[in-house]
Amino acid sequence: MAGGDEHDRGIDRGPDVVRRAVLRVLAFDLSALVPVLAVWLALGVVDPWVIVPLSALRMVGLGLWVGACLRPARRWQLAQTRALMPAADRALQRVHTRVVVVFVLGWSAVLAVGIAMARVGVPRALEFGDAEIMSAALIIVAMSTASATMLGLVLEGCVGELRADLGRAMISGGVECQRSRASVATTLMLTSCFNLLGTLTGVGALAGMIRVQSIRDVAMSEALRAVEREASTLRGRGEASLEGARILDADAAGGEAGGEAWARYDYRRATVVAAAPLDEDGQRWLSIEREVDEELALFLAVLVFLATSASLPAVVGARGLGRTLSNQMTSLSESVRRFVAGGELSTVPRVIPLRNDEAGRVAEDFNAMLDMLEELAVAAKAVARGDLLVALEHPGELHDAFREMLGQLGAMVQRVRSTSLDLAAAAVEIHAVTQSQEEAAEQQAEGMREVFANVRSLAEAAEGIEGAALEVLDNAERTLAVSDELVRKIDELSSYAVSVGELLERIDDIADRSDLLALNGSLESSRAGEAGRGFALVAAEMRRLAERITKTVGDVREHMSAVRASSASSVLTTEENRALAEDTALAARTISGLTSRQGNDTEQVASAFHKVLERVTSTAVALGQTRRAVDGLRERADELEALTCDFDVEDTNRVIRDPN
Repeated sequence: MAGGDEHDRGIDRGPDVVRRAVLRVLAFDLSALVPVLAVWLALGVVDPWVIVPLSALRMVGLGLWVGACLRPARRWQLAQTRALMPAADRALQRVHTRVVVVFVLGWSAVLAVGIAMARVGVPRALEFGDAEIMSAALIIVAMSTASATMLGLVLEGCVGELRADLGRAMISGGVECQRSRASVATTLMLTSCFNLLGTLTGVGALAGMIRVQSIRDVAMSEALRAVEREASTLRGRGEASLEGARILDADAAGGEAGGEAWARYDYRRATVVAAAPLDEDGQRWLSIEREVDEELALFLAVLVFLATSASLPAVVGARGLGRTLSNQMTSLSESVRRFVAGGELSTVPRVIPLRNDEAGRVAEDFNAMLDMLEELAVAAKAVARGDLLVALEHPGELHDAFREMLGQLGAMVQRVRSTSLDLAAAAVEIHAVTQSQEEAAEQQAEGMREVFANVRSLAEAAEGIEGAALEVLDNAERTLAVSDELVRKIDELSSYAVSVGELLERIDDIADRSDLLALNGSLESSRAGEAGRGFALVAAEMRRLAERITKTVGDVREHMSAVRASSASSVLTTEENRALAEDTALAARTISGLTSRQGNDTEQVASAFHKVLERVTSTAVALGQTRRAVDGLRERADELEALTCDFDVEDTNRVIRDPN
């Protein structure tokens, strides 16, 4: 089932159960129609021109009703879906009752309509009385009681296979089967009672009609004799002495001229009318009318008494037989229930066969099945004790399966025993390998710890290098700044040296002029003589001063040249220092970046090594656990080998077969 509601598609859909049931029910109805119509026509209660169309219409309605009752079952038969199972099951359970009810109501309606139409004269009036109506009704009662059983058998033959298929599908699909409880005794009692009542009612209806007809014939004979005797007497005396006698003319009396005396039965008034001619020409007639007591109430009472009296022994006998069968079935069901509920074969009583019939044979077969199951239970207990050499003599699929199981179990025990030995040996080898792997894992873990410590130290050193590189970078940047300031100062010094050179040029020019002035002063003092001696001294001093200034200016110029050369060298050196400081800063930045990445990489490597160390440690722990598990496995293998030694098996691994 499923996902969808599709279920049990393996069931054969089979023939159309509706068509088969309709045909068989109509065949049964037709077989009942011929004798019933013959009796009704013989009784004169129905007109064939009325009853035949009504019967055909009733049969069509009955066929349609049977199809409607079985349509849910046919729908499931075609679709085979789980959702249609409950409706189909209810339809199959109620089809018998519903068809029988409509069957009886249809016959009753046909009889009632036929009698009513005959009474009103459509298409023609019929003569019949209460006895004919009672007999026709009793025929319906007989048919109803008989059809309750016979029609059920007809329908069961049509839908029995489908009911079995539906039951299997509902059980396999987990659909609850709603079944009303029934008793074999009650079913047998009702069946016997219905059949007997149907037979007695039918026979009683015919017997009653024969008796009524006999009463009518006797009444007509007596009335005819009485009217003839009275007519002969009247011819001689001229007066009528018979009570209720009347003298009528031929037309009123219904006789003919020259006719003979006659008698007939009036069905509507339940009376006998007789008439005899009073003269030879038949113009006057003597007519009498007498009521006829058909004793219908007495007949019905006698029929009910006989049916009850005859049914009571039949019911008692059927109930006794049914109770015997029911008790045996109950005993069988109780034994099965106790076996299913408790599972103890020793507590399940044997069913005593009371009769040599199907029920008795079922009881004997059930006891034989219990014996077979006890044999299997004894064999199973022997197997539980370790004896796999149990011999089973009975043939059959169950014993073959048990023997197959014993053979396979013996072979399996030997394989388990061999496997346990191999497992123990393998466990020893695995223990040694695992111990070696555990030691190697411990060594690997120790080496990983050392590597992890070195990597951690390398990470710390990288952090120190990065710090030192940052300090170098800072110093290089400060050196670069100082070099830039020194270059600026040297440039200022160079500009000062240029100014000093210009000043020296002026001083040198002043010295030259002073020297020239001193020379002029000396010349003038020589011309002045003694008066100019002081001026000559001054001029001489001024000349010496000029010479000294010139010399000093030369020295200063030399020093300034040295200063300019030193400034130029300082500028070059400073430029080199600045370039070196820039290279140092760039190198420091590079070293800082590299050391930073190295630190990060080292941290990642350290983390990875830490995880590897954890895994190696876990591996070592797992190997230890594996070693302990292998120790336990070796112990279990030893225990398993010891357990298999408790089983008695042959060395050839043979499978026990049926000796037959």
